[in-house]
Amino acid sequence: TTPDSISKNRKIQSDIFHTFKTLYLTIPLMLEKQFPAPHWKRFYVSTGFIGGIRLHSKTKVVYTSEKGNKRKLKENGSYGMVPFKVDYTLRIGYRGVCIWGNYSLTNMFNKNRAPELRPFAVGFGITV
Repeated sequence: TTPDSISKNRKIQSDIFHTFKTLYLTIPLMLEKQFPAPHWKRFYVSTGFIGGIRLHSKTKVVYTSEKGNKRKLKENGSYGMVPFKVDYTLRIGYRGVCIWGNYSLTNMFNKNRAPELRPFAVGFGITV
């Protein structure tokens, strides 16, 4: 059963909630430049690549049936995803604060299985 068939075959009284999760084992290869300063005022820039192997992927759909019961549909699978990925990463930090970004250099899905998709992520970190 797919989320689309749930929507078409049942009268659903509330919104459907979808999640798609993947788990990767990653290995970074990075170069870092630290600018001279006392340890607590250190500024740094690092860049490099992060290789990854997909270990697990799953979807979850939560919906309310026509009788008012909450239902969950969970499925594991590869979903046409490539088993390996390579991301470019950039990290900039000052003192205990850093911002970072990753951009995937590989397509997320196999050719002819889905449109080309190259995920990216940005974040903010605090070191105590």
